[in-house]
Amino acid sequence: MSVTGWPDGEATRSGLAVGDMFGALNAGVGICASLYKRELTGKGNRIDVALVDSIVSAMEAKIMTYFNENHKIYGRWGNKYSASSPYDSFNAKDTTFVIASGTDKHWGLLCDAMGHPEYKEDPRFCDTETRKKNDKYLREVIHAWTADKTAAECVEIIDKAGVPAARIYNVEDVVTDPGIAIDREMIVQIDAPAAHPEAGENGKLTVVGNAIKMPLTPMQYGQAAGDIGADNDEILKELGFTDEQLADFREKKVIN
Repeated sequence: MSVTGWPDGEATRSGLAVGDMFGALNAGVGICASLYKRELTGKGNRIDVALVDSIVSAMEAKIMTYFNENHKIYGRWGNKYSASSPYDSFNAKDTTFVIASGTDKHWGLLCDAMGHPEYKEDPRFCDTETRKKNDKYLREVIHAWTADKTAAECVEIIDKAGVPAARIYNVEDVVTDPGIAIDREMIVQIDAPAAHPEAGENGKLTVVGNAIKMPLTPMQYGQAAGDIGADNDEILKELGFTDEQLADFREKKVIN
């Protein structure tokens, strides 16, 4: 949290459960590595993954900076990318978008796209380190160009020039973008159990797809998980409970 947020603001949590996700990914990698070792040696392994360890490892350069730059403590940069400039979010006349100018070459292309090739020779912006130091003035010249344009117009011009740029999506933008939802198969429909309360008219649930694509073993989706308590009867009967006991449990709201 100490490295997330704006320089003059409070430490801010991530909008996603990054600890859980990094922990799960590390566990998955550990499982794959252990299975491979078992194939080679016939021996199994114990996998120990902690959420805090996973977050520490995900801090990457921010921790290495502490050790390699005289115990410098990395602070909050807002949306800026500390290694380059302009690599940040910018305001158009309607909303915010991102420019990812990672190199001096990108900066030159961006200057041409904005119709200001003279900025390439401007001593305030002549190289990455200088642009980082003069970020205030850099934002001023970019915002002077974006002020009368929509974010979509800015992105189209900048992207066409060969500089990465994108609107900042909300969830609806993500799930309705055909490049993400359809081409990358990240929004999929799977069969829902009978009478599932969230199933659509076609008897399916819309869920997030798998991010791992492997052509020789394409993802196959089974039936979605049932509603809470959907398998109570089957499981509890296996444990020896009778129909009468289950009916009593439901009447007393012990189970759904």
